[in-house]
Order: sequence, then structure tokens, then C-alpha cells
Amino acid sequence: MNPSEKSQGTTKASVRIPGDQVKVAVQSRGGVVLTSDDRGAARVLSIRTDEDTGIVFVKLETRERIVDVAIYEEEGKLQANVDGLTFPVEAWPARLPELLTAWQLRNQDEHGDVVVKAPLTGVVRDVLIKKGQELKEGDPCVVIEAMKMENILPAPHDGKVKKISIKTDASVRPGEPLFELEVQRDESAVSEEIEEIPHLPGGRLLTARERVEHLFDPGSFREIDAHVRHRVSDFGLDRRDIPGDGVICGYGKVDGRTVYAYSQDFRALGGSLGEMHARKICKVLDLATQSGHPVVGIHDSGGARIQEGVLSLAGYGDIFLRVVKASGIIPQIACILGPSAGGAVYSPAMMDFVVMTESNSNMFLTGPRVVKTVTFEDITADELGGGRVHGEITGVAHVLSPNEAEALQSTRRLISYLPNRSGEPAPRGPKFDPADRSTPNLVNLVPDDTAQAYDCREVIRQVFDHGSFFEIHERFAPNLVVGMARLAGTTVGVVANQPAHLAGCLDSTASRKGARFIRFCDAFSIPIISLVDVPGFMPGREQEHGGVISHGAKLLYAYCESSVPKLSVIVRKAYGGAYIVMSSKHIGGDLNFSWPDAEIAVMGAKGAVEILHRRDLAQHGAESEEIKDHIDAYENKFLTPNIASAHGFIDRVIDPQETRVALTEGLAAMKHLKKTGPDRVHGNMPT
Repeated sequence: MNPSEKSQGTTKASVRIPGDQVKVAVQSRGGVVLTSDDRGAARVLSIRTDEDTGIVFVKLETRERIVDVAIYEEEGKLQANVDGLTFPVEAWPARLPELLTAWQLRNQDEHGDVVVKAPLTGVVRDVLIKKGQELKEGDPCVVIEAMKMENILPAPHDGKVKKISIKTDASVRPGEPLFELEVQRDESAVSEEIEEIPHLPGGRLLTARERVEHLFDPGSFREIDAHVRHRVSDFGLDRRDIPGDGVICGYGKVDGRTVYAYSQDFRALGGSLGEMHARKICKVLDLATQSGHPVVGIHDSGGARIQEGVLSLAGYGDIFLRVVKASGIIPQIACILGPSAGGAVYSPAMMDFVVMTESNSNMFLTGPRVVKTVTFEDITADELGGGRVHGEITGVAHVLSPNEAEALQSTRRLISYLPNRSGEPAPRGPKFDPADRSTPNLVNLVPDDTAQAYDCREVIRQVFDHGSFFEIHERFAPNLVVGMARLAGTTVGVVANQPAHLAGCLDSTASRKGARFIRFCDAFSIPIISLVDVPGFMPGREQEHGGVISHGAKLLYAYCESSVPKLSVIVRKAYGGAYIVMSSKHIGGDLNFSWPDAEIAVMGAKGAVEILHRRDLAQHGAESEEIKDHIDAYENKFLTPNIASAHGFIDRVIDPQETRVALTEGLAAMKHLKKTGPDRVHGNMPT
């Protein structure tokens, strides 16, 4: 069945977008239709079929974002690619439990009971449960027929059926309640004297074990050190049995790849870190480093366990040392799904990526009570170090998610771009987007007027594989956009100036953001592609006093020291020192392309004329014909890629429509590029 064939027919299969709850239905012969979600109808912005490849491209607008979906045929089966993740369309029923994770978590009531809702429009063909029945997680509960396929909804947790809201042959819509499940938890892994899990509007939080289960592929997690106990008798701890000492450790599979993880349990002494707690985490870090696999730390801790004194402090030091030694060897991701206070903040801060939620995630060295005692300032935990603070102001958080389920889903997706270890290639993505696809829309996306803003993300979406861009630090330093993407299936790091914010100027925060991302890519052999449209560095007292010199030097240093293939395209303009910094030939750029109308110069024409012809300016005025002639002359001579190209600083001047093809071919030509650095312990990067 080819999705490009157009004719009416009965519905064949469907796929749901996790987190957005938008269902794209693929009809036989390739028709594409859309149904609404429980929060209102999503709008189809466009449906396009590529005549050469037969790929159906659907752009949807939900209440939260724009979603791109590509539906194509591979080895005789339909596939749907959403946000860089591929879901077999024909295997929709089999993937239902996994894809419903975010849906189920949104539907828990204030008592922790789960209200299971219909994930799709259909007809109830069978109700397999009865009120009062005891269920195990995964037991079949309801059969819904939709699009000529039977979808079996499983029990999301162990529990007892509290209420059944539907009958056989009843029609249901997305979001309509099916049954309520009184959740039963296995409390054997925690002490009877545990702190109550805090509640948030709309439902309870996940336990430490549930978080692990949602991170890994179903049934793949293997726990280690489950029987470890603390060895402290002071302060009554000898009477408290805390299985596992408050942290769950082990390994499992994420999309079939081995990943190590630890998950702190806030219910056990507030997730506080003691001697044995730390030893368990150290063992996971050691195993992950020695075996060469990524590690994920799920943090939910009040800090050091004061009952254990210096032993808890020693535990932190042991963890810090291992995180640093693993840096650049294996990818390290920290998920902050609760408080992370005091010394607990340093291990995630030194990891490669920090994932936080908009609510209930906190990171601070001293909490609100200490702040009030010392500075007499009243401040909430969220105001002091919440997810939004670190996602938008400090830059500590690289990924900010609305809830725990989507934070864990984002972590899974991030891992899909990363290699297991340094020196190993990153996993390749699906080759559904042709490498030789032209990009004609770029001509109209970028305005000719250099003073007119546009969103560089639209350029990124056109150039790289459909739906593959995963943005890092989305809300921090928005004048520079960075993230992972794929180009003809190859994982690359993208760095792009953002004219829609501060005209794309570089400043202190953008330089910090770019430098860290570039160094990560370099450490794990991920090529870097820079899309350049930069008028310079942001001027002003605030920037100078804020250290723009040293911060800007970080970005320059990161580009200079990186040894991975570096490709760049000057899209519209590159002025002054910012031109040099943004992966120019002068600091080690391997392939440097430019669009024909790009402006490469020390500065813009108006500013240059004000300096070069200041006497004429004083005599005739800024609006005089003489000054306009000087501006035109400067533009014609200097504001082109010609001089840079003539000196070999630009390797090729390319048509915007050829941008994807040029980058794909250039990346393939750089595949076996090897660079050797100087013989030294390490350089001294600006701070």
C-alpha cells in the first residue's frame, strides 16, 4: 500500500502522537484524516504528498505546538514518523500500552485512582472486566473497534475495578471515561514510616519505581542492590527498615539499547543521601562507564542525610568524582522530578543534560527557609529554583517538560540521538526523507531585508530530516537555537542564530549555551552544522559588565577546539567578530557555504559609511544623495560573499534550494575526517 495513492476507501490504521493526543488516521489508498483530542480539536495546517517518494506530510496545530507527521512505506509496511520517532502504523494495537503512557498519567484523580479514558474514537466491542475485580497491570480490560481494527486497552496498574462507565456496543470519543481503577501499590519496597507523596493539581506524582518503569522499555528493567540497607543506629534509624536505602538502581533497555539508571525515592527519608545510598549510585556510574552505556539519574532528594553526618558528605564527593570521570566518555542525563537541594544539585549540574518539569522540580543550594533566615527574603521554592527559573533564566535545565510523563518521554527521545559511548557512532535514524530533496521554500522563508525578522526554526525544519529536530535549551537564550537533528539519517548538532530574538545577536547567555552544546557534540563525535545570520555581539554596559568578553570567548574556544566535521551556511548576514566566531574557515570550519545574497563584512553599510565618510555625513546629512551613493557603493563591493569566496573563506556559494543537498553531500564527504590536536593534558577554557 503506497501512501501517495489517492482514492477513497475504508480506514486502515492509525497512530497517536504521545503527549499531544492527536490521532492521525491513515485510510487505505493513502487518505489522511484527523480526529480531535480531549482538549479540543487539532487543526490541519497542511497535507502534502511528495510525488517522487510517496511520503505524506501532515502539519498539525494542537493547543500546545505545531506537530509534523510523515507517513511512508518501508519494506511493505506503513510507518509514521513523529518528532523524529518512528511508529509502525500496522503495529498500532501492539504499541498501544506504550503510547498511552502520557494519557494514563493525566487521568489520575485526587485520590490516586486512575480514570481510564478512551484514547480514540470507536465502538466498545467487549468489556472484559467487572466491578470489584482485581486486576494486574497489563490485564486486558476493554476492546474498542476503530478503523476496522480491535484495540485492547490494558490495565495501567495493579488495582481493583471501582466503576465501569461504558457498555458493550457503546460509541466512545477520545477522553471519554471507560472505567475507574482503585490503584493498589506494592509497598514492600518502602518503610511503613514514609513521607506522603505531595499532590499536584490534577493528580499524584509517580513513585520512584514507576518512574523507572516509564523510562525503560516494558519489562526490561533489572534492579541491582535491592537488598542493601543503611548501617546507622543513631537517631532511631536502627528501628527503621528502608529497603534499598531509598534509591532504585539497575539497567534496562531504551528502544532496545542498554541504559543504566538510578531513581531516588523521596518517600524514604525524603530521598536523603547516606553512605549506602551513595554507594549504590556509585556502582551504577562505575558499571555504566566501564561497560560504555548511557546513564540516567532520576533525582528527588532533600539533600544529605544529616543522621549519617560526614558519611553522607563523603558519598556526595564519591558521586561527583565519578560524574566528572565519566564526562565525555558516556552520555549522562539527569531528570529532576522533585527537590534537589544542597550538595545534591552538583551531580546533575555536571551531567550532559538536565531535564526538569514546570512544576515540582526544584534545584537550589539553600532552600527558602534558609534564604529567609539569612536574607529575610520571602520566596517560594519555585521562585527560587523551579523548572522555569532554570529553563529560562539560569540555563541549568536543558529540557523543560510540562509533567513527569513527558519529561521521561523526552529523556527517551534524547537518548535516541546519542551514541552509547565516546568513539562510537550515534544511532542512525530512518531514511524516509530523501537526501537529495530540494528546499525551494527557503527562498520565501528568509526575507531579503536584513532588518526583517524570521524564525530560524522554520529553516531548520526545511533543511533537516522531517520532524527530527530536538531542541535543547529552548527557552534559555532564545537568540541562539541549538539542538539535535538528523540529516539523511545521520545525527548532527545544529547551531543557528535566531533573528526573531535580539535580531540574532550573540550575547553572554547565547555564547554559554552554544559553547556547552558544541563541546558535547565534539566529545561524542557528532558533526556540527551552523546556520549563520548574525549582525554581531550585543553591545551595552549590561553585556560588558556581565562578562560578554569571557562568555563570547567560550563559544569561540569551543568551535576552535572541536575536531568533528563542522559545516556552515551563511544564510543572510555575518558581520564583524560574530562572523569569525560562528564556525568560520578561520577557526577551523571544514566546509563553509553561503547563499548568493549573503552579506559578509566588518559591519553593515550604514555604520561603515558613518565612519568612512563622516565628513560628507556632517556636511550633507544622513538622507543626502551623496551618503546614499556611498551606502550603495559599499553594499555592492563589500556586502556580498564574493570577496570571502575569492580568498577561499567560502567554499561554495549555493542556491537556497540546494541547501539540504549541499549539506548532505558535504557531510558524507567528511565522514572519515580525522583531526589530531596538540599533545597536552587539556586547554584552559575561559570561565
